[in-house]
Parts: sequence; C-alpha cells; structure tokens
Amino acid sequence: MSQYLKKNPSLIGYVNADCLNKLKDSDKYRKNLAKFNLVLPDGVGLKWALKLKGILPGDNINGTDFSPKILELAAQENWSVFFLGGEGDISKNALAKFKNVYPNLNVAGSHHGFFNEDKLVIDYINKSKAQILFVGFGSPLQEQWVVDNYKYLSVNIVICVGGMFDFYAGKVQRAPLLIRQVGFEWLYRLYQEPKRLWNRYIVGNANFIFWNVSHALDIRMFCLNVCSRTIDVVISFIALIIWAPFHIILYCLLFITERRNPIFKQVRVGKNGQRFIMYKYTTMDSDIILEEEEEFKRYVSDGIRYKNKSDPRITKIGFWLRKFSVDEIPQFLNVLKGEMKLVGPRPALDEEVEKYTQVHKLRLLVKPGMTGLWQISGRSELSCKKQFELDLNYVMTRTIMLDLTILIKTIPAVYSARGAM
Repeated sequence: MSQYLKKNPSLIGYVNADCLNKLKDSDKYRKNLAKFNLVLPDGVGLKWALKLKGILPGDNINGTDFSPKILELAAQENWSVFFLGGEGDISKNALAKFKNVYPNLNVAGSHHGFFNEDKLVIDYINKSKAQILFVGFGSPLQEQWVVDNYKYLSVNIVICVGGMFDFYAGKVQRAPLLIRQVGFEWLYRLYQEPKRLWNRYIVGNANFIFWNVSHALDIRMFCLNVCSRTIDVVISFIALIIWAPFHIILYCLLFITERRNPIFKQVRVGKNGQRFIMYKYTTMDSDIILEEEEEFKRYVSDGIRYKNKSDPRITKIGFWLRKFSVDEIPQFLNVLKGEMKLVGPRPALDEEVEKYTQVHKLRLLVKPGMTGLWQISGRSELSCKKQFELDLNYVMTRTIMLDLTILIKTIPAVYSARGAM
C-alpha cells in the first residue's frame, strides 16, 4: 500500500459515557484515540462529568447531529463524501437521504461495514476521490480501523460517527426532539431495545457515575485545593496589610505624576474561561496609541501578545514598577477574591485565548497565578512556546510542594529583575 503514502488525513471522533467506560479498561483504545486530531464530547453523561470536575462544558456535540452540518457545508463547498459502515445498503440509503436534503452534495460513494479485505475497500475509497470519509462501525472498532488504515487513505478528513447511518437510513428511530434536548435520548433507546442495550445504559451508566464521583471526591485533590486556598488567603492577607502604607504613598505619587487612575483594570480569562477584572498599578501612558501593524510586529509572537521593554507607552515610574514586579501587587486582591492563585499560569487576554489551540486551552483548567514556572525560569526572556510548555507542565504536575518551591524561588527572581519588562 506504499502508493498511498502522503500527508495524513485529519481524524475526528466522539466519545460518550460508554466510550469512556471502554477507554478506562482499554489501553489500546486510549492509544488509538490519542492519535485523533479532535475528539468531541457526546451525551449528557460527559456534560455532567465535566461539571463534576469543575469544568464548564460547551454544547453537546455528537456525530448524528453534527454530521449533517458538515454535509451541508460539503454541499456548499463541493467536497466529495464517502460513507463506510452499516449492514447491507444502510450507508447507501443514509447517503441517499442526505442527497435529497442537500441536492448539491457531491457523493463519492458508500460501502457496507462487513468486509475482510481492508486493501480492497481502501482502493475503492481512494478511486472514488472522496475528500471526507464517514466511518460508522461503532466504538472502539471504528477507531481501531481508522488508526490501522488512515495512512493509506487519500481523503482529507476521516470522521467516526458510530451508529449515525442506522438513524438516517431509518433502521433505528431517533427520540423526539424534546427528549433529546433534555438529555434523555439514551432512555428512549433503552425503551426501543431493552435486551441489547440494558448492559450499556443501566450497568454502564451506573459504572460511569460511580468512578466519576469517586474521582471527584479524590481526597488528595481535595486536600490540595484546600491547602492551596489556605496558603493563598493567608499570604495575600498578610502581604496587603504590610503593603498598605506603601500603597498610599505610591497611589498618591502615581496620581500626581500621571494624572490618571493609579489602578489599572483589565478583563482577563481565568479558570474554565471565566472572565474577571485583574488589578495592576498603572505603568503605561494610554494616550500613546500604536498603529495596529506596528503593535503586531513588535509585541505579538505566534499570535500571542507579550511584553516589550522598549514599548514607548511605558512611563518612567512604570519602568521601575515593572522591573521589580511592584505593579503586580494589587493582584493579591484578586487572589483573596478567589479569581487568581499565588501560583499558576499567567492570566490571559481574551484575544490571546481566541488564538489558543486545544492543547493551549489546558492552561484554563486551573486558576491563573501571580507567579509560576515561567516567571522563575526567565520570565519575558522565554519564547511564547516555552512559556506555554512550562504552564502546561504546571497544570499537569502541580502539588503543594511545587507551589511552595515556586513561591520561594520567586523572591530572588523578582530581586534580580531577570527577564522583567
């Protein structure tokens, strides 16, 4: 099959509660999904589990509902599609139904899912010149087939859609819209096929709920959060009391010299995408406006904004406040309010988050911090890529000892002013 080697197609899949039950017990399935470019949450079970972990879930996206939107776009852009899966003419009938709904849909072909020779089917798909391949074998079989064969496919995108073909071919009836909207389609499916689906929906869902609740009640994570919050509150409270007289002096000095509000307020993005107002001492002259092109070239790297010590907007007092991170002290108030932590990834701007990849968004799983690994490792001397790597490393490995180590190392880092902007 070497003649098919080329740029690999993008792989898209979905996971629901049943998939995660299988994922938990199967290293092979887990490794297969790890090779997908995009894995989307499907079902009320995942939405509930994400909320239980303190993550704000987005809309429920499943192959059966989302694929028609892809097919509609394919019809508009003249992208050819191929359906692979189902019994007999199921995929062919499902494709015919979509062709009726979207007359301009470019149908490359279809093939049932019961075959022994992968090479023959791959040859058939490649000769059809399909650009988007929909695979519906059910999990984890479909993911295994895709991982085994995607390198030999000439398509641009492969999408695993589970039982979508059965629904649109009329073999299986979908639940009424109202039942789907309230998240009880699984109950409707159980009513239709109780004998076949009893183990999946009753036993499987009970197992899913049990291990999610058990994980959410993890004593180690609970202790980590309680201890971390206690340290944040105690240190922030003491710091603000000690700083109070200096704050009054600095506040008056900034007000007299700058003739503007000494406290700068800016909307930042916190845990799970929650917006909050972050406080700093004013260090820049807002009357100086850079042209957009100049700002992008000089103050944006990889689409992410960064500080530049030659920024003409920085005031004389602001330069020294930034050099020794004094401008950050008002953020102790953000920590007391619970919007930030002492240690964590730096709080991002809205326009930065808009450019995040799915990997970058992992930074938003924890609260942003006043200091972190990148601050004690060179601060603005580091590239944006390196800053992200350090932030993600903290998110995945954080402990109380790591937080205390970072706090201790922050003191000499601030004193030396290395990498300060």
